[in-house]
Amino acid sequence: MERTCAALEEGGYNDEAERVRAVSKKKNCPEWEQYCRDTFLAHTRHIPPEKLRLLQYVTDNSVAWWEQHRPLGAVTL
Repeated sequence: MERTCAALEEGGYNDEAERVRAVSKKKNCPEWEQYCRDTFLAHTRHIPPEKLRLLQYVTDNSVAWWEQHRPLGAVTL
């Protein structure tokens, strides 16, 4: 994630880099989980389910949401 943030900053996307950095430093934080869900849902609007595969590490708290979205391309780890 540090490389992603550095690349965003190099491209002039400082606000975006800071937002990614803020949620990626804490494991299992609610903000990171929401970011992952939002990203997945954005992909589902443009990629058909038969082609989309998004691998997601899950927790006891998040597994149900991701399993419900398996038909859209979510793969739980």
